[in-house]
Amino acid sequence: MAPTLRKRVEVFSAPVLIRLHSLPRAVMPVIIIALMFVGLVKDNATGGVALLAVWAFVSWLLYLSWPLLEGRARLLRALTVMLALVAALSKFVSK
Repeated sequence: MAPTLRKRVEVFSAPVLIRLHSLPRAVMPVIIIALMFVGLVKDNATGGVALLAVWAFVSWLLYLSWPLLEGRARLLRALTVMLALVAALSKFVSK
Protein backbone atom coordinates (compact mmCIF):
# COMPACT_ATOMS: atom_id res chain seq x y z
CA MET A 1 0.00 0.00 0.00
CA ALA A 2 1.47 3.33 -1.07
CA PRO A 3 1.80 6.03 1.56
CA THR A 4 -0.68 8.87 1.32
CA LEU A 5 0.34 12.39 0.41
CA ARG A 6 -0.16 13.49 4.02
CA LYS A 7 2.13 10.74 5.30
CA ARG A 8 4.81 11.58 2.75
CA VAL A 9 4.65 15.28 3.68
CA GLU A 10 4.83 14.42 7.39
CA VAL A 11 7.85 12.13 6.85
CA PHE A 12 9.59 14.77 4.73
CA SER A 13 8.74 17.53 7.20
CA ALA A 14 9.87 15.78 10.38
CA PRO A 15 13.62 16.46 10.04
CA VAL A 16 12.95 20.02 8.89
CA LEU A 17 10.70 20.68 11.87
CA ILE A 18 13.27 19.18 14.22
CA ARG A 19 15.92 21.48 12.74
CA LEU A 20 13.64 24.52 13.05
CA HIS A 21 12.84 23.57 16.63
CA SER A 22 16.55 23.41 17.46
CA LEU A 23 17.09 27.02 16.36
CA PRO A 24 16.93 29.79 18.95
CA ARG A 25 13.31 30.82 19.56
CA ALA A 26 13.70 34.29 18.03
CA VAL A 27 15.09 33.16 14.67
CA MET A 28 11.90 32.16 12.85
CA PRO A 29 9.81 35.15 14.01
CA VAL A 30 12.62 37.51 12.98
CA ILE A 31 12.87 35.87 9.55
CA ILE A 32 9.10 36.02 9.04
CA ILE A 33 8.95 39.66 10.17
CA ALA A 34 11.84 40.57 7.87
CA LEU A 35 10.18 38.86 4.91
CA MET A 36 6.86 40.52 5.70
CA PHE A 37 8.58 43.92 5.94
CA VAL A 38 10.32 43.47 2.60
CA GLY A 39 7.12 42.14 1.07
CA LEU A 40 4.99 45.02 2.25
CA VAL A 41 7.52 47.79 1.52
CA LYS A 42 8.57 46.72 -1.98
CA ASP A 43 6.04 47.29 -4.75
CA ASN A 44 7.50 44.86 -7.24
CA ALA A 45 8.35 41.21 -7.73
CA THR A 46 10.84 41.32 -4.84
CA GLY A 47 8.00 42.08 -2.45
CA GLY A 48 5.88 39.39 -4.05
CA VAL A 49 8.58 36.75 -3.69
CA ALA A 50 9.11 37.67 -0.03
CA LEU A 51 5.38 37.40 0.67
CA LEU A 52 5.17 34.13 -1.28
CA ALA A 53 7.90 32.72 0.97
CA VAL A 54 5.84 33.67 4.03
CA TRP A 55 2.72 32.22 2.42
CA ALA A 56 4.49 28.93 1.62
CA PHE A 57 5.82 28.57 5.17
CA VAL A 58 2.48 29.36 6.80
CA SER A 59 0.63 27.08 4.37
CA TRP A 60 3.02 24.23 5.12
CA LEU A 61 2.49 24.63 8.86
CA LEU A 62 -1.28 24.84 8.35
CA TYR A 63 -1.28 21.63 6.30
CA LEU A 64 0.66 19.80 8.99
CA SER A 65 -1.50 21.05 11.86
CA TRP A 66 -4.89 20.76 10.11
CA PRO A 67 -5.96 17.41 11.68
CA LEU A 68 -5.28 18.79 15.17
CA LEU A 69 -7.28 22.00 14.72
CA GLU A 70 -10.93 22.58 15.49
CA GLY A 71 -13.39 24.48 13.31
CA ARG A 72 -12.75 28.07 14.40
CA ALA A 73 -8.97 27.66 14.45
CA ARG A 74 -9.08 26.12 10.97
CA LEU A 75 -11.14 29.03 9.66
CA LEU A 76 -8.83 31.69 11.10
CA ARG A 77 -5.68 30.00 9.84
CA ALA A 78 -7.18 29.38 6.41
CA LEU A 79 -8.13 33.08 6.19
CA THR A 80 -4.58 34.04 7.15
CA VAL A 81 -3.18 31.85 4.38
CA MET A 82 -5.60 33.28 1.83
CA LEU A 83 -4.78 36.88 2.83
CA ALA A 84 -1.05 36.17 2.57
CA LEU A 85 -1.54 34.76 -0.93
CA VAL A 86 -3.66 37.72 -2.04
CA ALA A 87 -1.05 40.15 -0.68
CA ALA A 88 1.75 38.28 -2.47
CA LEU A 89 -0.07 38.08 -5.79
CA SER A 90 -1.04 41.74 -5.62
CA LYS A 91 2.68 42.65 -5.66
CA PHE A 92 3.06 40.98 -9.05
CA VAL A 93 0.18 42.85 -10.66
CA SER A 94 0.72 46.30 -9.14
CA LYS A 95 2.15 49.05 -11.33
